[in-house]
Amino acid sequence: MKKFTFILFFTAYYGIAQNTNLSAVVLDAETKIPIPNVSIYFDQDSTNSLIGTISNEEGKFTISSINKKLIFSHVNYDPFTLNMTSDVHEVYLTPKTYILDEIVISNEDPKVYLARIINNSLSSFDSHTLFKGYCRESVKIKDQLTKFSDALINFYVKKGKNKSKSLFVEQSRAFYNPEIDVNNEEDPGSINSVYNVQDIIAEAYSLNYLSKLIAKSENWEYVRKIKKSNTGEEIELVELVPNPATEKLLLCGYLIINPKTQKLLEYKITFSENHIKFAKEINVFSIKFKALKFLVWVKFKELNGKNIVTYYQKDVGFHVNFNNKFEGNSEFKNELFIYEQQPIDKLPLKIYFKTSIFESGTNFSEEYWNKYNISPFSQEELNFIENVGKLTK
Repeated sequence: MKKFTFILFFTAYYGIAQNTNLSAVVLDAETKIPIPNVSIYFDQDSTNSLIGTISNEEGKFTISSINKKLIFSHVNYDPFTLNMTSDVHEVYLTPKTYILDEIVISNEDPKVYLARIINNSLSSFDSHTLFKGYCRESVKIKDQLTKFSDALINFYVKKGKNKSKSLFVEQSRAFYNPEIDVNNEEDPGSINSVYNVQDIIAEAYSLNYLSKLIAKSENWEYVRKIKKSNTGEEIELVELVPNPATEKLLLCGYLIINPKTQKLLEYKITFSENHIKFAKEINVFSIKFKALKFLVWVKFKELNGKNIVTYYQKDVGFHVNFNNKFEGNSEFKNELFIYEQQPIDKLPLKIYFKTSIFESGTNFSEEYWNKYNISPFSQEELNFIENVGKLTK
């Protein structure tokens, strides 16, 4: 199966200019370990450009543009600027040295404080706004990829604060393992996703999940820290520390806040490693579930005074026993990358109503698709696309 290379495309100007392609890996300068989720963007960001690309879980990235300076940004590493050239194969980032790492003492209820931060982070738009992005879904049954789908999408936000969103799929691809019967609902491999893609989009921008989680949390200790690097950069880190004495499945995580703007830069929520052993089996009709994995990871970029989501990931895993006919581990992963925004006069009448990207099927032009790249595939995904998966019609 032919390998497709995605190359990010921001504006028509970039499309007709002489491009320089760069494919490389981002590494820790001390340990030489790959660094995932590094934000990589152009030094002279245009009004519409949100982010150039993000390194994948193996630290790899691909980007294309006319010769420009690239900025590499990660909360745990010093910012790094690179003159773009196709001769670069490895980019090394230096871990940040913090000259200040103080715990914040405050009489304010941390739930009240974080609720205010979340509200500040919700962007209010003066006009209807179009966001262009790339999203992908993957399904694993018995620890094996059974479906992988991705799409170039547009979604639209109604003017105002935290207003309704609507989705339109521009182009898409849907791969499936030919050994499964995708039309047989009794075959576990026919499952597309446990999440509605419409809800993923809405959740990314409404921050409803984070708001409810903070409001209802009872088994966390909130540890606030101000961290200042030797370059003068300052962030606030809020750690969500689960109660070690609680014998039930708990979440943990962190929020990173810009102390100047009082807005979110990033947050990550996952299962506490010390509490995953307390996960209980849940019976739903003839199906038994036991949670194995949970992750919500969101990154923001402040642009023209607004806090814009640039990356959203949701990943869940279960051990499943389906009426004693099927038993094994299943995993469902959704990723959303946003690379451009622009104001529009009217909201579109045509929108996407299906619940998964896979249902959009395969409908793309290679010429158009080859202009985009947000994050390279993992080796497992690439092997599935090139050697195992079959495209739907």
